[in-house]
Amino acid sequence: MNKVIYSLKTVYRDQDRKSMPRIILEALHCLFLEWEMPYYYFLALLYKKGAPDYRNFIGHRKNFGIQRNYLRAEGPNFDLFDKTRFGEILSDHNIPSARVLGHNSGHEIIRNGSSGTIANPTELALQLWLLLSETRSNSIFVKPIEGEEGVNSFRFDEAEITAENCGDLFRLMETVSFIFQETIKQHPTVNSIYPQSINSLRIHTFFDQKKNDYEIVSVMMRIGRDGAVVDNCGIGGMYIAVDLENWTLGKFAQTYLSRGGHRFTAHPDTGHVFAGTKLPFREESFALVKAAAPLFTSEFIGWDVALTESGPVILEGNENPHLGMAQWGVGGFKNHPRYKEIFKNYI
Repeated sequence: MNKVIYSLKTVYRDQDRKSMPRIILEALHCLFLEWEMPYYYFLALLYKKGAPDYRNFIGHRKNFGIQRNYLRAEGPNFDLFDKTRFGEILSDHNIPSARVLGHNSGHEIIRNGSSGTIANPTELALQLWLLLSETRSNSIFVKPIEGEEGVNSFRFDEAEITAENCGDLFRLMETVSFIFQETIKQHPTVNSIYPQSINSLRIHTFFDQKKNDYEIVSVMMRIGRDGAVVDNCGIGGMYIAVDLENWTLGKFAQTYLSRGGHRFTAHPDTGHVFAGTKLPFREESFALVKAAAPLFTSEFIGWDVALTESGPVILEGNENPHLGMAQWGVGGFKNHPRYKEIFKNYI
């Protein structure tokens, strides 16, 4: 109930919203269009002025149906879900990806075929120093092997590896398995948007059985903000559409309603204007995910790709990517020829 009240207050106080009579009318229309409470109308920020046409969007019921009956019809794809296994598969096939330095099992850290047990945050800091010596970026990124939305993720630059800073990670290691990776140095163009996090692309691929070919369906970019070291929208990051042909950012980036429902034309921290920003490595990014897609059984995958100084690298693959974000990026699945075809049995 508190979340509902917060959301209603956010909508009412939004200076960029449509008039309340129009919002009520459109929300009621959504109820009859999708035969469900029109939560999706508000979560996708369709109540804002200049938002995509709400009539082209599917609701939560159909969204969950796609997840349950299509994306995860046979359960989770653990080759994608388990980040350690995922990294091994890419490495075995020479697919550029984030470099894995090690992982933990409880307070045991496994690296380069050997392992060592740590007893306190000071010993964890020493292990991180050993891992740091193997990097070129002088930085380590730590995230849960089976985590989502950037929760419990850490970045340790050289000056930050101290016993005090390792305390939270040490406590979490008792119950959470982490993967330790070399922090990626992103391309200057992407870094200029927001330098504290890796601002990753979400590239959606689909295996067309009729054509026996993998295609790029849509692309988004997620961008960190407010000092965060991750770009995940669940903890306050933003998402923005990427034009497939021109390889440029769209006009608006926005946050989840639960994070304020903000919409920006420029980054609130750096002032970088989004519209028309030309991204590097279009063809290389497409070739990369098309090379990786056949290694996994999922027909539809959302790839997280970082653009580095020397080219794209894969961070993660998601067999159940955030469909709400994808739908907003294309202006609604009902209005998109490929999504309308791919999900035709469910929308």
